[in-house]
Amino acid sequence: MYKAAIIGCGRIAGLNDDPNSDSISTHAKAYRNNDRTNLVCAADVDQERLGRFGSIWSVEKLYLDYRDMLSGERPDIVSICTSNSAHYDILKYIAVTGGTRLVFCEKPMTLSVEQAEEIVRLYSEKNILLAVNHTRQWEPGHERIKEFIKQGGIGKIQKVTCYYYKGIVHNGVHLLDYLLDVLGKPRSAHVLGTMEEPDEDMTLDAFLVFDEGVSCYIIGLDKQYYDVFEMDFMGTEGRIRIDDFGQIFRYWNREQNPLAGGDIELIEKPLGFESEYRYAMSYTVRNLVEALDGKGKLKCDGGKALEVLKIVLWLKSLVSSNFKSNYDLEG
Repeated sequence: MYKAAIIGCGRIAGLNDDPNSDSISTHAKAYRNNDRTNLVCAADVDQERLGRFGSIWSVEKLYLDYRDMLSGERPDIVSICTSNSAHYDILKYIAVTGGTRLVFCEKPMTLSVEQAEEIVRLYSEKNILLAVNHTRQWEPGHERIKEFIKQGGIGKIQKVTCYYYKGIVHNGVHLLDYLLDVLGKPRSAHVLGTMEEPDEDMTLDAFLVFDEGVSCYIIGLDKQYYDVFEMDFMGTEGRIRIDDFGQIFRYWNREQNPLAGGDIELIEKPLGFESEYRYAMSYTVRNLVEALDGKGKLKCDGGKALEVLKIVLWLKSLVSSNFKSNYDLEG
């Protein structure tokens, strides 16, 4: 059994989950529900939050300093669930001190390309596995949607529209990660507007053109009103929409409507499978265990996260460079 530890005991670490519910959406619950992992310890600088986390998940070994935890407990797996700005220092400390076999870091991996490149290199040199939580890489339904689109399920893609909130770096990485897999790399982009966010992030609107000329609108909304995350793929033969943060899939097929004079319309049809996003973290930890066992590759490793981060930070950089640019495919 692999010993797991969590650094940063906030919402995604475990406070967003109920041990008695049937969803598995946090690190703590995913470790608790996998028979190959044991959550043995946790660390957080906030003593009240740390105590609450320990009480909910029955974790007795609690530390205010993650360095003390790592040296005292020697976990096999470490989840990093701290604020974005703390990721780099923790990732580097783990690599330099050694002893950990796999690190599962919340997105974004770091806040700069240079830091991310350094971390990816260090982890490769130290032979430490590095996974980054681009959640949709692990959820089976999202994988099936990718294949459905690539196999022509909605024909040739005409346009894509996406909605997100709370920062292009913090949450936009999920959009760009998925769009890269479906559409390829962007050719060019035009930033249309911005809103400032914490950690020097920003929620921006952008128009991107991807490989084969597919255009995509990314629209950022203000979190103070509500949370939203949606993707809408419009093809020549149909439409796929991913709603409610990935928990609902909807599909329309191009058909003739005899009640409308034979006009061609989009008619909603059953897709044949559903999202398992509520259990995505269980699939993630299963993949981590497979990688540790040498029986599979990580579905989102440091290299993949670095590729996405480069594009996200390129979009952010356009705000200070006339809002428009072509993308360097070698960058």
